Amino acid sequence: MPTFTRPQVPDAGLIPRPRLFSHASGAFKPRANTTLSTDPSFAAEADWAVTALSYAFSVPFTAALAGKGDVRVTKVAGLGPEDYRLDIRSGSIRAEASEPAGAFYALQTLRSLGMINGDRAPACHIEDGPRFGYRGYLLDTVRNYFDPTFIKRFIDLAALHKLNRFHWHLTDDQGWRLPVPGHPELTDIGARKVDRRYLPHVERTLFYSEETIRDIVTYAGQRHVTVIPEIEMPGHSLALLSAHPELSCIGGSFEPEDRFGVFADVLCAGNDAVFELLGEILDQCVKLFPGKVIHFGGDEVPTERWAACPRCLARIAGEGLADATALQGWFTRKVVDLLRSRGRMAAGWDEILESKAPEDVIVLAWRSAEAGLMAARLGHGVVMCPGSRACYLDYKHLDVPDEPGHLGVSTVRNSYEFEPLQGFDESAARNVLGIQGNLWTEIMYFGRQVEYMAFPRLSAIAETGWTPHERKSWESFSARLPYWGRVMDRYDVARYRGP
Repeated sequence: MPTFTRPQVPDAGLIPRPRLFSHASGAFKPRANTTLSTDPSFAAEADWAVTALSYAFSVPFTAALAGKGDVRVTKVAGLGPEDYRLDIRSGSIRAEASEPAGAFYALQTLRSLGMINGDRAPACHIEDGPRFGYRGYLLDTVRNYFDPTFIKRFIDLAALHKLNRFHWHLTDDQGWRLPVPGHPELTDIGARKVDRRYLPHVERTLFYSEETIRDIVTYAGQRHVTVIPEIEMPGHSLALLSAHPELSCIGGSFEPEDRFGVFADVLCAGNDAVFELLGEILDQCVKLFPGKVIHFGGDEVPTERWAACPRCLARIAGEGLADATALQGWFTRKVVDLLRSRGRMAAGWDEILESKAPEDVIVLAWRSAEAGLMAARLGHGVVMCPGSRACYLDYKHLDVPDEPGHLGVSTVRNSYEFEPLQGFDESAARNVLGIQGNLWTEIMYFGRQVEYMAFPRLSAIAETGWTPHERKSWESFSARLPYWGRVMDRYDVARYRGP
């Protein structure tokens, strides 16, 4: 009689694709109360993994003493901070890492193999680690507010893809989501949204409490995801001006916008009170977010109000600036100094290059890949996230009328084939920190919609951030994607399933 063998799935269906993968014969099938042990320095990762692996394999795992488990993670010297080795045989699993992040990713890979295969992990040998140190996603919680339970769910999905940065967009023209001690007006007024689609109008005030933010930051940290808060300034600040109209150039009254675009009113660069309030806001960011980087926006800043404002004109004259356009550079340097004095690094969108931002500011290149190249050649650390057919996940998946999305089209293949270092010389390439997918939520009202717009394009971006360039292949990714879909289905992700 003929014999049949199960075909080998390319790289066992893993996304992102490992640096080195080789199949072996057999599979590890855990029994009830399979034991897991780790080096004591990986105790937090072991605590997470007991629950995660129990779910992935549908059998309970239990903790064991170091060196005694069926699944053992040992500490070795010489691997990178996120690198690991994983060896799976029919009777045991052994993993090695030098740092907790590496141990986490080894266990994350094992978890993924369980969800792909149902109740077992195929025997294999993996040696793995990331291409870039920064692998991120942005979630805009201003244009539409998302419940903390969804934010944590998305952190889980990001960590599953070995993403390690959550860029949290917290303020904009449409809302203010950050509580600031001594300034309840920022959320009382700035977080108030009037929905005029209903008669009578529906009014809601939505922001995140300190307790909620701390919980999310802790949850992310347990999954080796660093949270980067973004506080928009000096533009995209109508929610702030709604609470403090005296900090505008023209005064009057404002309210959080229910439209989307670029609005003329910005923070008055000639008013010292602006920087006093910004200092208090940044103090709160430092208190709530332990990461090294705070993003201050800096994008889409009209200068028409500054050009007609007596205080701004006085600032221009006093600082010896050429014009209102040069005032943005002065504003940027002022904010960078505020962050430096608080022990934090500044990040901003690529418009800050036009005003000669200090070299230690991280630039997120969103308008084009060429902006990233320019920033890198100027010595900035750069995160590549260009919108056009690459990293903007609010774009349509396909150019058809019934497909959700707006502003452009970016297929799964477009997102996958974007190469962040294309056209970079060796010197400039060294300044590229990594890659990021951006989820702007003007027309995403619910978490399920966010998932549909994100996946699998964010899966593709994650592979670019993790997998060596020479190991990337659209054909391989396409072949693995149906198997990775099993992982997404275990999480009940409302993913896009088209081409």
